[in-house]
Amino acid sequence: MKEKASSVLQPSCISQLAVLGESSAALGVSFCVLLCAIFFTVWLDLTAKPVDPYTTLGPVPEIGPPLTYTVHPHQQPYITAEMRNAFKKDGVIAIRGLIDEKLLRRLDLESAQIVNKEKRNREGKRIRPGNQFYAIKHGALFHDARTSHTETNEFTTSSFFDVAIASGVSQVAAELLFLVKKCESGTRSSQEGKTSKPCLRVLRDIFLSKDFDPYTCGWHVDDLGFWPATPEALGINAWIALDDMPLEGGGGFALAVSSHKATWREEAYFVTGASTSFPRDGYTSAVDLFERRTGSAFDRKPKNANFSHVYRRYSIRYNLGSAVIPPGYGIEPSVLWDESNGGRTADEVCRRDGPWYPQAWPEMLASEREELASFVTDKLAIANKRRPARKQEMRPFLKRFAREQQVLNDP
Repeated sequence: MKEKASSVLQPSCISQLAVLGESSAALGVSFCVLLCAIFFTVWLDLTAKPVDPYTTLGPVPEIGPPLTYTVHPHQQPYITAEMRNAFKKDGVIAIRGLIDEKLLRRLDLESAQIVNKEKRNREGKRIRPGNQFYAIKHGALFHDARTSHTETNEFTTSSFFDVAIASGVSQVAAELLFLVKKCESGTRSSQEGKTSKPCLRVLRDIFLSKDFDPYTCGWHVDDLGFWPATPEALGINAWIALDDMPLEGGGGFALAVSSHKATWREEAYFVTGASTSFPRDGYTSAVDLFERRTGSAFDRKPKNANFSHVYRRYSIRYNLGSAVIPPGYGIEPSVLWDESNGGRTADEVCRRDGPWYPQAWPEMLASEREELASFVTDKLAIANKRRPARKQEMRPFLKRFAREQQVLNDP
């Protein structure tokens, strides 16, 4: 040991360590240079800003806001070739004048009632910050469902229902998906072995309102909670603003225009935890859901939101009836009612188990309309009672996930 130690101090070894010469002074200078390099590297690591995972996805092209078009509520067709081309290019278009003014007033009143009910529920209560939405109503089209004539079991529709099913919104969705021209060819049902015409169904609708709470939603693609279909299912989303939402006040939402064609979209899906990365057979439990799910941090810093009013919006997800409902663990009402509905198409679920996903285009089915009142008060009511227990199972994992994201987002 001593011999080896003394050999290291020989001048021949010094010449190998020193980069500025073989003298003791040169060795000292080299050592100082090394210390400076180490210090500079550590300083850079400490002062460097956290890397935003979304900035690693490649440059975003300079693209303007979505094009806006004005239509008449009763014109046919709604979509021109120019509008369809803009939709194919940008992945989104804005349309004004589509919904009749009388129906909009009904929607305004009914949605205000939901918000006012939430206000009454909050009176005298201390509400902790961190609620993403002020008020939220899943399945709003079934809101306040009742029978207007007991003997005929007639279903009294809400304004949400009439917007989603009976207005021009579903027709626009169909025209954008090219169904109007393709409907004559039909599609083949694997279960029945016969050809049937394609249809659009409401796979999910939801009323949301946002207030001044700083909790915001970062870049994302709606997951199965908002779009309960396997990734390959062809669908379209309608986002209807019920209040003016100035961007300078924190209203509205941001879209990555043309991101549906971006070369980095698959990486973005993975980073944001989109359902394209979910297992095909679904998750088995809350533990499995949060342990195996992909996804990175959402930016939820208070500076990203500055709401001064309660802003309302109504969102509708249309999919082909051939869209497959994902199986496995989750909070999808039709699967909470009957687990075997997972893995079936929306058409099959409705045919076998009731109008969980009402047909909206080319028209609502008379058989489904007849079932609506009893369906809402029976099966849907039971599924909605089961939903809180399922969410309670997920709550500890959601809290842990939120804490992890907060650590990642803190500067």
